[in-house]
Amino acid sequence: MKEITFRAWDKISKEISNVKILDIFKRRVGLGWNSYDGITWRNIEDVIIMHYIGLKDKNGREIYEGDIVLIDGGDSLVGIKQQYVVRYDNMNTSYCFETNNGDKIYLTSFGNPDFFIKNKVEVIGNIYENPELIILLSDDA
Repeated sequence: MKEITFRAWDKISKEISNVKILDIFKRRVGLGWNSYDGITWRNIEDVIIMHYIGLKDKNGREIYEGDIVLIDGGDSLVGIKQQYVVRYDNMNTSYCFETNNGDKIYLTSFGNPDFFIKNKVEVIGNIYENPELIILLSDDA
């Protein structure tokens, strides 16, 4: 069964937390890191929810929408070591890695995305906690 996991950028506390409860009827989200901590409730408007894409990087770290990844080049799809932002492309209904100039590599481009990602992709931050990495993306583009 596919694991469905979310995390959220809390606009109030300015930090990322695991989503423990999504209460769509009351339009709120319960945030927390583990079962020992209490749950912090936020209105849905006060968070940005990020979906786990179902894959882990070469260090075993879960990859979420909004993560900034470094892809070690050396194959025909990427070519060079480069930073990308993990995004969901609604038009193509697929997750992709996107450069600052809009170039995209879709997970479906890899014959075996799980193998490629476990060997070539490393999460180095995310667009909320590490905005300086986006500036680096701009400088490289």
